[in-house]
This record gives sequence, structure tokens and C-alpha cells, in this order.
Amino acid sequence: MLLYITSNNIITMRRKNIQYYIKNKMPFTYNLKQSSARFIVSIKNVYKGKTPKANELINVKNLNKFDSLGGWMDENNNYYLDLNIHLDSKEDALKIGNLYDQLAIYDQKENKVINLNN
Repeated sequence: MLLYITSNNIITMRRKNIQYYIKNKMPFTYNLKQSSARFIVSIKNVYKGKTPKANELINVKNLNKFDSLGGWMDENNNYYLDLNIHLDSKEDALKIGNLYDQLAIYDQKENKVINLNN
């Protein structure tokens, strides 16, 4: 299941559409595991740049260590593909986000980005 998250809605997508989202630099979260944890934290960047391709994921090893894959764009139009873990504790998510020098974490329950002050 692929979740495309906007500020107002969540659309369930099929796995084959990951390439479409990456090619068009759209934000998404694709769950690799079942998880009900509230907070999403990136711990491994797969790609950062202006022209992403889905084949960036081909060389990723040990996907079973991660809970999800996500794509998003920053204010400088850099697109990111990240591998994430999901956590129940906001405090732990903030600590891990800072440890991995992340710009933000994501709160799935509130459907909002929480910026970090690194």
C-alpha cells in the first residue's frame, strides 16, 4: 500500500505507482511493514537531487530493516528518497531525527511535519 499524503487527504495507491510519484517528484510514504506507530523518522537517504529515478532503489540492501520508503521535496526543489523507521514515542522520534541530522519528522496521526532545530 502506498500513501500519498497532502495537507488534507490520504490517497491509497498501488505499488506500481511508486515510479510515477518519484518521476513527478510527488510526496509519498510506502509502508514496507505493517506499523501503527505514530511518528516517521528518516534514517537512510537513498537519493537527493533534481531528477530522481525509481531505479535509485535497486541497490538498496536490507530493506527489511526499515518500516517505510518516502519521497518529498524541499524548498530548493531537491527531491529526496528516504528509508524510514516508525516510532510511537515523539521524544524518541525527535532524538533519532536529530541524531541522523534530519530536517523534520512526520506525525501520521496529526498529518503534519514537525521541523527539527538542528
